[in-house]
Amino acid sequence: ANRVGVGVAASTNAMLDVKGPDTDNAVLGRFYANTGARGSFIIRNGSGVSPTTFIGTAGGSEQLSIGTNNTEAIRIDATIGTPKSTFAGDVAIQKTADVYLTLESTDTTTTEEVAVKYNNQSTGSNYWWTGLNQSANYSLAYGTAYSGGNVKMEISTAGDTTFAGNINFGDSH
Repeated sequence: ANRVGVGVAASTNAMLDVKGPDTDNAVLGRFYANTGARGSFIIRNGSGVSPTTFIGTAGGSEQLSIGTNNTEAIRIDATIGTPKSTFAGDVAIQKTADVYLTLESTDTTTTEEVAVKYNNQSTGSNYWWTGLNQSANYSLAYGTAYSGGNVKMEISTAGDTTFAGNINFGDSH
């Protein structure tokens, strides 16, 4: 098999070398078809086996999927109005200095909810919500929505704390 070089002489360790122009924002390559279905860029490990790495939409909607062994690991869905990213498995943010996770609404006219919600098999369709419920106060809620009636605890910016329901002190085991 011959090695191929596009824009550069082929190296001794790669079957295909592609070099684009040495300018900012250069397009190095384009893979496309003029059909309704989307495609994927797949790196296979041998012949007749599942892809080891794929990047693309695999015929799906307007999303970018990255994965291995025919299993999607990361999905970035850029659908207008409902953009989201999905990760299969744990997500780790690591570095050797301070680490921060910032959730920030950039709406300059409306005080939006900024929260994390938790759900597992035992909560059914309910979630535990924690964050800012359309105010500067921090709150913890439980239910299908992050609404006032579901708030179990709220801490104001002055430090005043409000609880809903009974408060138990002592061993409840």
